[in-house]
Amino acid sequence: MTAYEQLVKQIEESFKYSNADAEEYAKKLKDMALEEYRKDFKNA
Repeated sequence: MTAYEQLVKQIEESFKYSNADAEEYAKKLKDMALEEYRKDFKNA
């Protein structure tokens, strides 16, 4: 199981969303995290 799949599974278990909603939420979280890393590297 990939890290992404684990994240989706955790979200499914933590929230009362449908699988599609959980997957969309996981994508948004991933995008937000990647954007924060980009900002940190630009400022380094």
